[in-house]
Amino acid sequence: KNNITAAKNKLAEVEKLEADLLNQLQKARSEAVKIVNEAEQDSEKLYREAIDLANNEANASKENARLEIENQTSSARKQLSQQADDLSELIVNRLIQQK
Repeated sequence: KNNITAAKNKLAEVEKLEADLLNQLQKARSEAVKIVNEAEQDSEKLYREAIDLANNEANASKENARLEIENQTSSARKQLSQQADDLSELIVNRLIQQK
């Protein structure tokens, strides 16, 4: 009878350990899912930040290029205008000299 009681006690102990282990396993799985979800969210956030940064840099480069083109165009127009003025003056002077 002692052996049967001891066996029943051992069985109850094993069943409790099994339940505890299953509970721990379930908690570990939940924690793993939580960690994976957080990692995915962090990854998505970093991806969006990288895209935003790249877009901002591209926009800044485009704006710098636009300003440079604008400056070069303005400079070329001024130079062309000055050359046209010089040429006009030269033509007028030659016409005056011919008379």
